[in-house]
Order: sequence, then C-alpha cells, then structure tokens
Amino acid sequence: MRLGLYLMGLVVFLWGSMPLCAQSWPNRPVRIVAPFTPGGPVDLVGRISAQRLSILLGQPFLVDNRGGAGGIIGTEIVAKAPPDGYTLLFTTGSHASNPAYVKKLPYDTIKDFSPVTMIGKNYGQVYVIHPSIPVRSVRQFIGFSKSHPGQMTYGANGTGNITYIAAELLKSMAGIQLLEIQYKGTGPVVTDLLGGHLDTAFVAPQSTMPLIQSGKLRAIGMTGLKRWSVMPEVPTFDESGLKGYNLIGWFAFWFPGAVPVDIVNRLQGEIAKMVHEPEMKKRFEDIGLIVDGSKSSDFAQFVADDMAFNLTLAKKIGVQPQ
Repeated sequence: MRLGLYLMGLVVFLWGSMPLCAQSWPNRPVRIVAPFTPGGPVDLVGRISAQRLSILLGQPFLVDNRGGAGGIIGTEIVAKAPPDGYTLLFTTGSHASNPAYVKKLPYDTIKDFSPVTMIGKNYGQVYVIHPSIPVRSVRQFIGFSKSHPGQMTYGANGTGNITYIAAELLKSMAGIQLLEIQYKGTGPVVTDLLGGHLDTAFVAPQSTMPLIQSGKLRAIGMTGLKRWSVMPEVPTFDESGLKGYNLIGWFAFWFPGAVPVDIVNRLQGEIAKMVHEPEMKKRFEDIGLIVDGSKSSDFAQFVADDMAFNLTLAKKIGVQPQ
C-alpha cells in the first residue's frame, strides 16, 4: 500500500516538474504548412500524419497548402511565424537541397527553424513518361533523347526540389538535353503529363501508382538503389546502366526557430511513437515510406550532412545557383 502511494506520488511529482509549456501545449489548433500544392506526396503524408497527431495530442493539426517556388513560399511563412509551437513546416528534403540550387533564400535554412524529426525516407522518385513516347526503358529513353536533342520536356516542382535534381543528374550522367518546365507541385505536373502537354517527370511513386498500373503513365526507372516491392517491375537507374545514380526523398517536420525545446521534444516523442504504431507503420510502408522518427539532434545532423551532399552534387553536375 505504501509502495503504491509512493509510486503515485513520484509520478505526480515528475509530471509537476515538467516545463509548464510542454504540459499545456497544444491547447489550440496547430497549423501545418505544406509548401506544395494539394495532391502530391507532401500533402498525402502530411495529412496522414496530421490526422493521427490530432488524436494523440487532443487538438486539431490542420494542413495548409502553400505551394510555389519549389517550397520556398510556404517555408518562408513558417520561418516568419511566431515561435509559439502553433505553426509547423512539413516538407521534403528540398529544405536541405534548396541552398545549393537557389542563390538567395528569404530565410536561413538552419537558424530560422527548429528541426523536430523525420517521418521517413522513400525508395526514390519514379521516372514516368507519356505513353505516346516510343520507349520502355531508361536505355531506350536515352537513345531517343539523343536523337531528339532539346525536344523532350520534364516537369519539376522548383529548382532545388528532388524532381529537378533527379532530372539534372540524368542529363549530366546520360549526356542528354531535356527542357525544364516549372510547376508548383506534383498535381499539376501529373495533369499535364496525362494531357500530353509534358513528356516526362520524376514523381513520387505513391502519388502516381494507380496511373502507372492503368497504363496512363509509363514508369521506366527508380532513382534509389533498391526496387520498391510494390512496383518490382520498375528497375533502378543504377541497374539500367547509370552506375552510381542514387537519390531518395524524405519527409520531416520543423518548427520556426526559437520554439521552446520542451515543445520540440514533446512533438518529436509523439511522432516517434506514432510512426512505429503497427497500423501507422503499415500505412506509411504501403505508400513507400521507411519510417524514422529520429531524435531532434540526430535529425539536425542529418540535415546538415544532406546540405553538404547537395552542395557537392550541384558542383558535380554543373548546376549553378539561380
């Protein structure tokens, strides 16, 4: 009896000793800024996460799509938001790659944000083409592009986005010419692909899988080093002859800079539990994500390393910041 009372008292003491803001946060809706248009992978993964976080934390987590400029417009909104824990950024690895490809950003990628955690990584982008193009493999596409120099178009979600980097790396390694057309997000890219107004694009497989399976788009390659088990028939670029070609995407949360560390830690802990719940883990894996949930300090180091990787890659493929 005494032991039970002691343990209960200890729990009450430890809870009472927690920082006040962590106990009271969140006490109103939390805005999640997704800096790409609806219908793309950021929107999909963000809404799955928001739905579950709303239940776990007892307040609505609401996705606000603010697409444009390769994610920069929405990201700037978060950078300038009050550091009170009620505005979040949910975006891709473009947050770490933009500094290598965009000459002047309206924010500091490191100082203006508090990294929370990574939701997960994917198997890379899938390269899709309009079915009217008479090729069925990466090798055939390279040959076709060389015989039609400067005529093939590709859609990208902004300079610095993985959809842009993947195409520029393909151009560099294969020695081909492709014309870039900029979009605000994956949704408009896919619309123009289906309409025949665009020839090719690198897109997240989870957002285009039904179109690929129905034959409305043709998939010829994956950018990662491993085939995705859901589409095992689609080879990687590496095994298609472009040895060393390897790009994968990832999704993560940030607060604005200077958000109290206990709020950051609280959200990181909830997300880490969320992504490893059996039902949620399967849900993410079904759309091609390998879940993560890393500690904030480890994630911060990952971002710094990825920024350095992109600076090196930009120089390697000869892309100057625009």
